[in-house]
Amino acid sequence: MKRSTLVTIWLTLAFLVISFIQTIPYIKLLLKNDVSGDYATIFNLTRTALGALIELAIFILGIMALASTDLKLRDRTYALFRYIYVAGAVANYPLVIYSRITYAKYLYTANWHTFITVFVDLWGIMLLVLLINNKPEKQVTQVNLQEYDMVAFTTTGHRFLHYILDALFLLPITLSVLQWMYSAHEDAWLIQLLYGGSYLLYCFFSEVVFGQTFGKMITSSCVVSDGAPLTPGRIFLRTLARLIPFNSISFLFGANWHDRASSTAVVYIDSWEKAFAELPETAAASR
Repeated sequence: MKRSTLVTIWLTLAFLVISFIQTIPYIKLLLKNDVSGDYATIFNLTRTALGALIELAIFILGIMALASTDLKLRDRTYALFRYIYVAGAVANYPLVIYSRITYAKYLYTANWHTFITVFVDLWGIMLLVLLINNKPEKQVTQVNLQEYDMVAFTTTGHRFLHYILDALFLLPITLSVLQWMYSAHEDAWLIQLLYGGSYLLYCFFSEVVFGQTFGKMITSSCVVSDGAPLTPGRIFLRTLARLIPFNSISFLFGANWHDRASSTAVVYIDSWEKAFAELPETAAASR
């Protein structure tokens, strides 16, 4: 593992520890309140606890990546560590920016508090850049299925599993939205819009940078081209196609509308191959 990757992991672990320490007083404050019948507080407490568990999972994955002597396991663990932190942070940014603006008068009440908040935010952004640049050894390959004769397409069962796992991955964001909705927030329409934006940003960013979402990573699947090159523009078209009504269940009857609209497909990693190997030029010339 490269030195820059090791340093990035250590910086991320330190950031997670500081982030958790910052959260402790807030958790204590929530636990002191009577939450019976207060759905906004219940959603808030659940989201905070779930967020802490996710950070703990990331921390454990980081330690495993540092300690493992098995190169393949280390690379796989780092890839999962990198994905959960980066994709989770990016998907959450629309709501984070909104909360920073909405609750600025509470967040920036004292010079020291303002400094810490800004410092931690900038540290988090720096980690995003470092983690994106420090890629695992084995990465998802971008291929065009038109160049291959055989490939294993992801099964309907796994497509359904992708939907469930991605929904669970975004659960903290969903709980944040529910919290604000039950708080009778006057900007309810804007919050719902931001939630939709977070989902689309999650899909687009994950498939552009990683070639897969969380669900696809778990099933060792990835997005590939089925005709035109797999550019960010084509992934953007694929993302927009998710807005088609009932698109999320189109896989149940083999339609996969966002695949067809963008000339893409979801297949198992490294399952593509040619039926007949190309003959060397010398051998072809002698025939």
